[in-house]
Amino acid sequence: MPSYLAFFNHTYGNVKVIITEQADKLFPASSLSLFCNDIFQDNHETIHPSEVSHVGLARWSDLFIVLPATANKIGQVANGLGMDLLSSTILASKSPVLFCPNMNEAMWNNFYVKRNLALLEEGGHIIIPPVEKEAYEVASGSIRKNYIIPDVYTIVQEMDKIISKREES
Repeated sequence: MPSYLAFFNHTYGNVKVIITEQADKLFPASSLSLFCNDIFQDNHETIHPSEVSHVGLARWSDLFIVLPATANKIGQVANGLGMDLLSSTILASKSPVLFCPNMNEAMWNNFYVKRNLALLEEGGHIIIPPVEKEAYEVASGSIRKNYIIPDVYTIVQEMDKIISKREES
């Protein structure tokens, strides 16, 4: 994650991160804060005292990237569940949202995950397909076939397409 954030920050400037409780266990907010402008977590400071933070963040953003997008987060947003700051902010936002799925083979091929990805696309969100690769699986502690987020350049190409379309309109 740090290399992605550093690249985004260098390329686009003001990058804010909403980190979930689970993500904070893998990539502590204190570490990620070195590579972005602001970090937001559930039950922490709001952008502006008079606004709920998910509303303020939703209004601020030009573009969202859910990186990595877990099956759980995909399901929450696809089904309109604002279970935490991240999913609530996405649901409150009018900005384009890019989802970069990252999960094991069984989850990626699951009927419900596929249905939820289709729902996200129907709702106007963009899915950047993962790369099939032997990779470390946190849940099992082993190297297995997984579907991981693509390299930063692939993601930046998609971001640039969205930014170009917005500038043209």
